Amino acid sequence: MELKEYLRAILFFAGVLASIVALPSASSCKELLEPASIDLSSALDFEEYVATGSGRQIDETFRRIDELLLSDEFISAVRAVEGPTTLVVYGDMSCPDCAAAVPFVEAIRRTNPEIVTLYFTRTDEAEITVKNIAGVYKTPTIFAADPGGTLGREFLLEFPDSVRKLVDAASDSDSRRTVIREFRAGKYAADLEADLIKVLRGVRR
Repeated sequence: MELKEYLRAILFFAGVLASIVALPSASSCKELLEPASIDLSSALDFEEYVATGSGRQIDETFRRIDELLLSDEFISAVRAVEGPTTLVVYGDMSCPDCAAAVPFVEAIRRTNPEIVTLYFTRTDEAEITVKNIAGVYKTPTIFAADPGGTLGREFLLEFPDSVRKLVDAASDSDSRRTVIREFRAGKYAADLEADLIKVLRGVRR
């Protein structure tokens, strides 16, 4: 084998290895293959979670909630969820992707009284928990669970699937930033609604 071909082969296998190592962070990791559970005893309610932010962040959170426009399909789907359900959010008040998702989470709580929302901020314990379940820690990570903490089959990791695919397919960093900026501005609200409904419907009964 000529040196040029040998180097090409090395670069090829190095690329394959790199893609395998990067797989957890590149994927939305939407499905739990095995049942898992989390301890909800130290979780925060919405008011406690919001209080961890700065004054500006708190004001922005409530502004987004007040201005939120939900689709009729989303409202109907949320109301159709039966049985006590807990929506668990691993997030941070300083996280702009959490700022985009949390208003929808709270809209779910306000729409269906059988759904409780609980929050975990970033701690060493929270990071370990999410990494053990999802393979990577990103915010927001949103699970649905039964009251005992047994997680549903699907969960949302950072972005809706459609947004993650656009980010991964972007040809350069500017294109990726544009997609993320559009998500944070509400362009993909329908996709976020759809994925949150999938999460809710995946609770094991």
